[in-house]
Amino acid sequence: MDIRTKHSNEKPLLTIAVLSYNYAAYVLDTLNSICKQTYPYIEFFIVDDCSTDNSVQLIKKWIEENQVTVTFIVHGVNKGRNTAINTILEKSSGKYYE
Repeated sequence: MDIRTKHSNEKPLLTIAVLSYNYAAYVLDTLNSICKQTYPYIEFFIVDDCSTDNSVQLIKKWIEENQVTVTFIVHGVNKGRNTAINTILEKSSGKYYE
């Protein structure tokens, strides 16, 4: 599994975003599914909104084990889904979002 951020003037950049809040039971399946995509021009963000389960540890371990290029943002306090989405929109440069 090798998702790497690439950019091309010919093809648009796709922003892939994962929002996490106490999703330890599901987050690894989600991340593994994203790695199976084949479109190469992506930027990848994960925002954890102050999970109280072990989601952050699982995500960090997954990133390290899979050597994925990703921007991982961990909120220190729960800010809600809208703030998490806005965090990604402020930092992303993709033409399309998923």
